[in-house]
Amino acid sequence: MQHYQVQAEVFLFALLLEHIRAANLSTRSYLETEAEVDDYPAKLKAELLAAIRAGQRARIQ
Repeated sequence: MQHYQVQAEVFLFALLLEHIRAANLSTRSYLETEAEVDDYPAKLKAELLAAIRAGQRARIQ
């Protein structure tokens, strides 16, 4: 019975974890301008806050 409890806990942990893929926040492979550099952390912050506000833990990949 304990095995099922561990599986349930792992499943719940996975539901509460949001993977933020940093590479997906930009449409370009490289940041080339100051504006792009300013925009990138703003997008990352918005994604992280959205996950936290949804009651999830955020993990950047």
